[in-house]
Amino acid sequence: MGTIFSAWVCCFMLTIFLFLCGVACAFRAIVLYRRLRALIEGLYPQPLRITSADQVYAVQVLGSFESISFTTQDGLTLRAWYKPSQNGAAVIFIHGKSNNRHTLIEEAAAVVRLGMGVLLYDSRASGESDGRLHSWGGLEQLDLAAALDYLESRRDVDANRIGVHGFSVGANTALLLAVKDQRVKALVLSGACPSLAEYLHHISSKPKILMAWLLLRQYKKAGVPVAKVNLSENIARFAPRPLLMIRGTGSVTVPIALAQNLFDAADEPKTQLVIEGADHMDFVQVGGSKYLSAVADFFNRYL
Repeated sequence: MGTIFSAWVCCFMLTIFLFLCGVACAFRAIVLYRRLRALIEGLYPQPLRITSADQVYAVQVLGSFESISFTTQDGLTLRAWYKPSQNGAAVIFIHGKSNNRHTLIEEAAAVVRLGMGVLLYDSRASGESDGRLHSWGGLEQLDLAAALDYLESRRDVDANRIGVHGFSVGANTALLLAVKDQRVKALVLSGACPSLAEYLHHISSKPKILMAWLLLRQYKKAGVPVAKVNLSENIARFAPRPLLMIRGTGSVTVPIALAQNLFDAADEPKTQLVIEGADHMDFVQVGGSKYLSAVADFFNRYL
């Protein structure tokens, strides 16, 4: 009788153990699924609209400017602000993921103060522009090409004096198009990561290998050319045109080692500005006038 009771207790305890293990596994699976869905939402971001406050501040720091739009080769209409050039030079500013043209307004204002024109546009699937898919610098190259076409049509712009500043994912767009398009005469990359594949691995939660694989699969399925969004393999091709790279020492979004590897892969002439204590979205707040002057002086020197 005692043996039967002991066996029953063992079976009961094993059942409880297996039930708890099942609950734990199910909970973990739900957590991983939600994290994966959150990361996949990066493909279809909720557009950050331009507010009336954004518009008012832009006028304060840029002075009068034109609200314009232009069309990409694949038929999307992009909304933008354009401040005419006073000296023939002009700079295009490209924001990062889930942002809009207002993100780089301080950098643009620093350039305007030196007489250069600036074009700030909302990338596809961002701000007030058309589009739904955010392809991390793949299709966005068509956006930059259209922006360059627009500047070439302007009488106030010398087509041989156009620069580009790309931030974060905007840096992907900027470099990948610039190595193929000689109209970009000077380039600033801030908060750039060597490749999309490395970034997706970096942001993947544990188990990293599984989550990174699932992310890559979803991005490729959506039509994002993951393998081609690789700055490290392309950055040397921008030479001999001048390059300025900017990163912070406190970056979590793009690890310091990855950012340094990308700079090391570039050829001369190249310059790196390291902002002590800056992470990813706070270059202006932490770098202040030194950072803004570095950006403006770079374009003033080479354009």
